[in-house]
Amino acid sequence: GALARRLAGAGAAHVLGVDASARMLALARPHPGVGYLRADLETLALRPGSADLVVSSLALHYVADYTGLVARIATWLRPG
Repeated sequence: GALARRLAGAGAAHVLGVDASARMLALARPHPGVGYLRADLETLALRPGSADLVVSSLALHYVADYTGLVARIATWLRPG
């Protein structure tokens, strides 16, 4: 929640905060331009080319298939 709000406050048009924990999402404070999604990073499916930036905080150490996740993240990023 805090990182998502900081990104939105820095000028990001839309920020999607993702967490597998319903409890953590319940603690996230609403902010204009920030949406929250409960999902597991290893199964999260976003539309290819739908993101300008992907940031992770305190999550990658929970991922078993790090290489696979990074490959999927690369597809989510918009070219350029």
